Amino acid sequence: MIMRFMVKISLAILLLACLAVSAQAAPLFPLQTGRWMEMDKHDNSGNTWTVRMMVFEEAIKDNGKTYFRVQELYYDPYGPEGGDTFSEFSMRSTDTEVYFYNGPGAGETLAFKTGQVGDSWTYQDESGTIHKEILSTNDSITIPYGGTYTAYKYIHYNVNDPSRYDLEWVVPGLGLVKEEDHWLDQSQSARIPLNSALARVGSNPLFIPLKTGMLLTYDASDQQNHTWKMRIYVKEQVTLNDGLTYFHMHQTDYDPIGGDRDSDFYVRCNASQLFARNPNENSAHLEWQAASPGTAWDYPKTPDTIYKRINRITSINVLGGSYLAYVTQLSLASSFPQASSIYDYVVPGLGPVYSEDYISPTGTRAPLTFTLTGVTRGGAGPAVNLLLLLGSNQ
Repeated sequence: MIMRFMVKISLAILLLACLAVSAQAAPLFPLQTGRWMEMDKHDNSGNTWTVRMMVFEEAIKDNGKTYFRVQELYYDPYGPEGGDTFSEFSMRSTDTEVYFYNGPGAGETLAFKTGQVGDSWTYQDESGTIHKEILSTNDSITIPYGGTYTAYKYIHYNVNDPSRYDLEWVVPGLGLVKEEDHWLDQSQSARIPLNSALARVGSNPLFIPLKTGMLLTYDASDQQNHTWKMRIYVKEQVTLNDGLTYFHMHQTDYDPIGGDRDSDFYVRCNASQLFARNPNENSAHLEWQAASPGTAWDYPKTPDTIYKRINRITSINVLGGSYLAYVTQLSLASSFPQASSIYDYVVPGLGPVYSEDYISPTGTRAPLTFTLTGVTRGGAGPAVNLLLLLGSNQ
């Protein structure tokens, strides 16, 4: 028997990988799906705030190169606009260079590179021609995250106004760790410089960071205009007979036509995979993963075999935002016919946010749809966006 949505249960500069530089060359700016970082920022007037960035999925762009999608929440309550500023961009890193993607047909911009003192390059942005230069290859800096490092130091400025500039420090194998912003216009000169330093780094699991007492609510409907709620409650953390730690989940699905259904199951996950098992099973199976379209796998589930594959990566609007989701098709047949399939839309850092179920309903009811509409902690906790801002397993 297939559990619905558990079959239905089961997140940006730049989220950094906490990797030491090893004998094998590491990326200059490591990126990994699910990583997040926070930089604590202050200005010369004593104002303080935080910049948070999260790394989402990889995608191949029109130039044939693979980038990570990054979302940044920049909260500066003291700036001319004030409040939250949200941005999204795509970037990639080699062991010696970091690039930003400029959009279809527009190529990419070199943001950082290793080299010698005095090495420089230029690029175009909305303000004009930007000059960038390596000022040091072994600058000693101390930041809240990890202490003292040896870093590359860069300067960049508009060639038409060198008096306004940014200084940046990059540690190979860790990424951007410090910045001094002298770019503000004269009306804000009392605030210059704006200083930021890497303070916290972590990783969100593929599913939203789970906590005991968390409640996830999905709006459900069928094609006959019936609507109801499906809820998943996080009961506890337990260690099962395989020696691994899981979250014990309880699902209630109040289908006015199909009847009420309660079920329990267990999940564990990392940044790119989620594993699930039923109470009567002795081992877990791979339920979802963040991987390239076409990736397929299967597992036995008496009396059937469950076949899964990632069909595509597509955008979806949910919880007030737009995200890219991995569309995973679950089928009872290896040929993946739609009539015997469930389509789960899984967003890294959020988990399953939308589902179309063609298996459970019959006739004109298909598909049943499930849309994530709320996440609370302890029955009355913060909304999902605040959960993401707070991070995960801290």
